[in-house]
Amino acid sequence: MPTLAGWSGGGISLFDENTVFSGELVMPVPGAPNLDLAFIVNTVIAREANGDIIYRNPGTDTIPKIVPAITLETRLHF
Repeated sequence: MPTLAGWSGGGISLFDENTVFSGELVMPVPGAPNLDLAFIVNTVIAREANGDIIYRNPGTDTIPKIVPAITLETRLHF
């Protein structure tokens, strides 16, 4: 599959260990003019419960596994 860099092959993907993706959608809460809800999506490195990095192919690979992190925030503004 061709990528943004023009390379092709199974080892290249759009969201890899060299890419940081972040986006958010902010929506006002009806009836509350000072309150917004924010839905935030980021790419992060997957980790074990003890904090160790999870690799794509453990033992043979040094490329970390990339996963999405989804956050819901409430934002007050005046």
